[in-house]
Amino acid sequence: MSRDSKVLSFPARAAALFGDLQSGKRQLDPTRRLGAAFSPFLTQADLPVLSDSEPDLTTAEDSLRLNFDPLALPAIILSGIEETLTVDRDTHDRFAARQSLAFREGWLDRPVVDEAVNLLRNLINHLWPGTISPPARGDMQVSCDVDQPFSPDLRKPLAWARSVGGDIINRKDPGLAIRRALNGCLAPLGIGHLDSANTFDRYMKVLETAGQHGEFYIISGHSGGAIDGSYCLREPRIRNLLARLANRGHRLGLHGSYNTFRDLRQISEERANLLNTLEQIGMSTDVHGQGNRQHYLRWDMAQTPEHLEAAGFAYDTSGSFPDAAGFRYGTAHAFPMWSFAEGRELKLQQRPLIAMECSVIAPKYMGLGYTEEAYSAFETLQDRAMAYGGTFTLLWHNSHFVSAQDWALFEHLVNRA
Repeated sequence: MSRDSKVLSFPARAAALFGDLQSGKRQLDPTRRLGAAFSPFLTQADLPVLSDSEPDLTTAEDSLRLNFDPLALPAIILSGIEETLTVDRDTHDRFAARQSLAFREGWLDRPVVDEAVNLLRNLINHLWPGTISPPARGDMQVSCDVDQPFSPDLRKPLAWARSVGGDIINRKDPGLAIRRALNGCLAPLGIGHLDSANTFDRYMKVLETAGQHGEFYIISGHSGGAIDGSYCLREPRIRNLLARLANRGHRLGLHGSYNTFRDLRQISEERANLLNTLEQIGMSTDVHGQGNRQHYLRWDMAQTPEHLEAAGFAYDTSGSFPDAAGFRYGTAHAFPMWSFAEGRELKLQQRPLIAMECSVIAPKYMGLGYTEEAYSAFETLQDRAMAYGGTFTLLWHNSHFVSAQDWALFEHLVNRA
C-alpha cells in the first residue's frame, strides 16, 4: 500500500498457503505470536499469525514492512478449510473444538480475525493518520433454538414421573418438582404457564425490557426422528406460538433438522414447509425464514454452505463449536462463506454464534456451571466480540431455564450488553 511517498508492505502468502493446504503439500502450521515490536499497534497482545519465520516489523519514517502476511491466518480461519483436513468427528459427526488449532493453542476465546484487521487499521493510521476510523462498540443478538417448545414428558406419564423424581433427588429442587407436577395436571386443560419449557413470555419480556429482539429457530422436519423434537408446524399451539413471537417483533428462522447438513432436498423441503406455515399465519417471509441454524450444530464445510444457499437462505448462524464457546471463525462479524466444491465466495452469509449456554454450563462440555468462572467466561466473550464492532451472538434454549440460576445468568448477560 502506498500513498504520498509512504509505504506499508507485507508478502502476499494467503492464497498460496490456502492452495498448499488444499492440495496436501503442507500441514496447518502452529502459529507464532507477535512480540514487543508490534505492541504499539495491538489492542490485545500476542496476536497469533502464520509465518515461516519469527514475525518482524521494520519501521522507518515513511514506511512499515512486515515479513509475514497478516491476512494468512484470517483467510484460513474464515474459509473453514481446517475442518476439511481431518476425518475425525465426535459422536454427532461434528468437527469438535478440541480438534481445532484455536483450541489447541489457546486462542479460541479471542476474535483473532478481528484483531488482525485492527492491526492493519492501526498500521495504516500510523502512516496516514485518520484514514480509518475505529469501530463503534458492537451489539448483542440473542437467539433461541426451539428444540422443545413444550415439555415432551407430558406425553409420557412415566417419563413425567421420573422427571419429577429427578427434580427432588438429583437436582435437589423441590420447587421445580412441584411446578412440574402441577404442570402435568394443568397442561391437558390448556393451562401451560408452569411448563418448564414454555418460557417464551418471560423470555420475550427480558429481551424487550432491554430493548432487544430475539431470533427463534423452529424445527419443521424430523429427518433424525425423535432427536428432532416432538412438535409439528400443523399444531394450532405451535402456530399460535409463532404468531405471538413474530407479532412482538421477534424474528423466526429454520432450525435445520438433524440430518439436513448433508441433504439439500431435506433442507429445502423444511424451509418450504416453514415459509408456507408463515404465509398461512400472515407473517412476512421477507423478514422471517431467511436464517438457519443447524440442529446440534452439525456442519460439513464441503456441503452444508452450498446446500443452504441453494435452499434460498440469506444467512446461517451455526458457526460455533458445541463443546466450547468462542470464535470458531475468529470473528464476531458476518461474512460470506466459501464453496470448496465450486471454488468461489457464496452469497450465503455466516453470522457466527459465539456462545451457547450449555457449552459453558454443561458438565460434558466446559462444565463451569453457574460459577463466577462461568460468568467471567461469558462476559469475556461478550466484551471481546463487541470491542471490535462485532455482534455477541448468544444462544439460550427456551427449555434451559430449569432454575433461578438460569434466569439470573441470562438476564445478566442481556442487560450488560
